[in-house]
Amino acid sequence: MKKNDYFQRLSKYNQWMNEKIYQVCASIPDEIRREDKRAFFNSIHGTLNHILLADKLWLSRFENYTFEIESLRQELIYEFDLLWEERQKTDKEIQSYIDSLT
Repeated sequence: MKKNDYFQRLSKYNQWMNEKIYQVCASIPDEIRREDKRAFFNSIHGTLNHILLADKLWLSRFENYTFEIESLRQELIYEFDLLWEERQKTDKEIQSYIDSLT
């Protein structure tokens, strides 16, 4: 087994689960996704946004580039469909980074 096989599996699992989460969330009306649920990041949309922000921040640290944010509560993307597109793009970037590991 190669050293990065474990990370490959984790990255693929992460991507798979993000797809499942977004599929479910796509079936929820936008006003309910944005409703304050008194969770850490208020709403479902806020939580999805935070997870994406954190992944992008960590990826920038691993790949040594600057990803500036104002706060961990910063809304990166307002529109759900665009958030999903950026999630998919970021998952591909994570996979690419993992593929580069030796």
